[in-house]
Amino acid sequence: MTVPNKIKMFMWRACSSSLPTKTNLFNRGVLSSSSCPVCQDEAETILHILWNCPYARSAWFNSPLHKFSNSLRVSVWSDVVEEVLKEQCKHTIEVFFTLAWMIWGHRNNVWLQKPSVAADCLGEKAMAYMEEYRAVLSKVEDSSSVMVHKWRPPPAPSVKLNFSTTLFRARNSVGMGAMIQNYRGEFMAGYCEEFPRLQDGLHSATAAMIKALQFSWEAGFQHIMVEFSNPHLLALIQSNDACLTEIGDHIDHIRSYSNFFTQLAFSVVSSSSNRATKLLAGYAKVNKEPYIWLEEGPAFVLPIVLEELS
Repeated sequence: MTVPNKIKMFMWRACSSSLPTKTNLFNRGVLSSSSCPVCQDEAETILHILWNCPYARSAWFNSPLHKFSNSLRVSVWSDVVEEVLKEQCKHTIEVFFTLAWMIWGHRNNVWLQKPSVAADCLGEKAMAYMEEYRAVLSKVEDSSSVMVHKWRPPPAPSVKLNFSTTLFRARNSVGMGAMIQNYRGEFMAGYCEEFPRLQDGLHSATAAMIKALQFSWEAGFQHIMVEFSNPHLLALIQSNDACLTEIGDHIDHIRSYSNFFTQLAFSVVSSSSNRATKLLAGYAKVNKEPYIWLEEGPAFVLPIVLEELS
């Protein structure tokens, strides 16, 4: 099944009845009402919100599963999933998973009073989302085959900007570290910051990329070669198509930095080429505020810098 892990996790929670529907919250005494936040007509069970609610019915009707959805009669959501897995092809199953996840996303938007997509457009959006995801995976495979495993100095007059992230599970936060080195491998600038944990590693890497680029621009560098260890992010940045995922605005933000620098290039390296920035990312939890080094870096990264130049 070629869908993002967050969608797999959503489907597992739906099938195990662990989504925070209003019925589940009502039964636990958290809410005083179990009515569906979308239609306001029936109790919000998992089957109702994902399958029987008028919004969901319209979404399924305008999707590749319209005939299947009209003929299926079930009493629990897991039965819907079982029938889809038995009767549909791989790509249709992937669209099914994605569309169900988007229907749940619409439900959350309604509850939070946020704008959302019309039901009759959601099926097309789910198909486009999966097409983009498959294209990204294909580009990830290509970039992984040429991944650099040893840090090398950039050609003059460029500098290299490396950055990494690390997850602080106990703190529910992410640390990021960035380091800039010149064509002789000399330390030029460094940066670390702790920020709240995001949805997944891709979201964290995207946020860290924006912070690292902003730091580089404010520090006055103009010829930047960016190296990082997330091939999914590289594929999204280098794609010629508009990014349809929820981080599309952030990808556009990253691309816009090409207007700020004389040179801006991106490449993926293995984690072994980013050990110094990994240390800086870990150091982020020591400081309450973002920390900056200029010209002289912290002593704990010096051994790695010297080793990489040997």
